[in-house]
Amino acid sequence: METAFRSGIDFILWAQSLGAWLIQIMKFFAFLGEENFFLLVLPIIYWSVSSRLGILIAAVLMFSNSLNFLLKVFFHSPRPFWVSPDVIAYRIETSFGLPSGHAQNVVAVWGMFAVYVRRWWVWILAIIVILGVGLSRVVHGVHFPQDVLAGWVIGTICLYLFLNLRKPLRRWLQSQERLFVVLVILSLTLITLLVGTVFILFFSQIAPMPVTWQENALRHTGGEITNPYQMEGFLTTTGAAFGLLAGYILLQGRGGFATQGTLLQHLGRYLVGVAGVALFWFGLGQVFPENQDLISYGLRYLRYALVGLWVTWWAPLIFLRLGLAQRPQLSA
Repeated sequence: METAFRSGIDFILWAQSLGAWLIQIMKFFAFLGEENFFLLVLPIIYWSVSSRLGILIAAVLMFSNSLNFLLKVFFHSPRPFWVSPDVIAYRIETSFGLPSGHAQNVVAVWGMFAVYVRRWWVWILAIIVILGVGLSRVVHGVHFPQDVLAGWVIGTICLYLFLNLRKPLRRWLQSQERLFVVLVILSLTLITLLVGTVFILFFSQIAPMPVTWQENALRHTGGEITNPYQMEGFLTTTGAAFGLLAGYILLQGRGGFATQGTLLQHLGRYLVGVAGVALFWFGLGQVFPENQDLISYGLRYLRYALVGLWVTWWAPLIFLRLGLAQRPQLSA
């Protein structure tokens, strides 16, 4: 393992020595694999391109994110700048390193987009983005090359599972009562949360962050202690997963909505939709406590569940009410 770390650090130091031009290019690619980018683009796809594609991307992203969290805790592998003081961390990350979440998610999301669109140029774009995002994580000093490779492999597995399970899953959903499906989704996210909690309690006891890793991390965090065993991100993912998926199921029970429309309708949807996201995300973020206790954790799950419900359920209903969208046309 030490040999793999050493060779990875040598490659990172060589890449970082090439100059600031590479760092700037890598910042662009890193953004294309970040959750903020997905959260910015996902509503546009769901509200104005294809609600089915939007929910598929949301589902594979949430699944990949949850799995990545569990694997990071299980492997509890370091970041390069935790191991070597010579590595410059151009981005500060506080979770464990293996596998790379950016590399894993970008394969799952961009792969799903390419499969759905079925255009050769989209496949080329997706491959460029996948390679660029993976390389950016190494150049920025936050991942070893093996972290990125593992992320690509696991992201491919996530994508493969979704592509092969979506049709039988759709048939099952169509045969069930929608309220029952919502309860199943809620149960799955809560079970996932329970598993993550057990992982954190167990591995934080048997594999605490070594002092040397903490000392090297402090050089980049401004003296703030790094705690890789945090629940906040996991609560965000599971809460959003419940809201997005449950909202989609409930909206279909109301007949859904058509994503087609005029430019003004698309613009109106985005403005109204983003205002609602801001209300739930930012507004509740100012009210709900951000402590590390059971009440705060529950409220964080609720906050992101409400954001998800807004995106896939309440916002489309308001679009219909305001004349910003129409009901789908039934084929003759």
